[in-house]
Amino acid sequence: MTAAVERPAGRMAGPARPAGARRAGRGTGTPTVDPRIIRAALAYSRSHTLLATGARFKVSGRQVQRWRARAAAAAAAGGTWPSDADVAAWVERAPQREADRARLHRWTVRRAQAGGPLFVSSLGTTRRMRALAALGWRYSDLAVELRVVESRVGHLTVRPNRVVHRDTAAAVATVYERLSMTFGPSEVTRTRAAARGWAPPMFWDDDTIDDPAGRPRRSGPTDSAALDDIAIARAMRGERVPLRRAERAEASRRLTAAGRSAAEIAELLDTSERAVQRHRSSTPDTSRRTA
Repeated sequence: MTAAVERPAGRMAGPARPAGARRAGRGTGTPTVDPRIIRAALAYSRSHTLLATGARFKVSGRQVQRWRARAAAAAAAGGTWPSDADVAAWVERAPQREADRARLHRWTVRRAQAGGPLFVSSLGTTRRMRALAALGWRYSDLAVELRVVESRVGHLTVRPNRVVHRDTAAAVATVYERLSMTFGPSEVTRTRAAARGWAPPMFWDDDTIDDPAGRPRRSGPTDSAALDDIAIARAMRGERVPLRRAERAEASRRLTAAGRSAAEIAELLDTSERAVQRHRSSTPDTSRRTA
């Protein structure tokens, strides 16, 4: 009777591979220099010193020594370095390297033309985004205007970085100039912005919105020529629009002249009767005009 042969529990072990050895043909790492140049330098170094080889191929002698060590390690493992696969991969990645060099060149040229860094303080950008939100412009609306994703608008508005690319700052400033005199479509956005204390564009001056020491003017001028008649007219129709104190007082005065009671005015302007009485008493004569 033939005895049963017991099979090993695991895979049979082959001959031990020397520590650090690699499979034939794999080399000892992907080269960061053209492999064809490395091959030529290694061949040249067989009959010349390390310094002479480095001077010929514009590298340091220590770099040539490292190349020789890597080639020797690959030969000990039964392979070559740089391998034919390394050469093929280098040639295949040539378009990407050219694109990277062109992008770096454009970056350098733009920085030189700008006469300074390409990143600026994000303070003015954040203030402009919040001011537009205070007018009722939603993130989705601003994303379309800026041609960015909606999450990017949120980052610029709510969670700003200390710096922003100058192109982004310029794009936001352009959109701000175009929309700062127009109310957005979202009452919810206006309410949320007001709850966060974000000042609308009418509270900012062009020379203070980018100034770290600048603060929004919470009370507008009393001169009637500086009042926003469109906003006042919309508020008098019962629309919820942001008004400066002088504009709210002017709206109260016009509604009073039209025979409206304090309760009716308070409801139209979304304020209290006491505030209406205060606006009536504090309205200066220079802003009184016939409704």
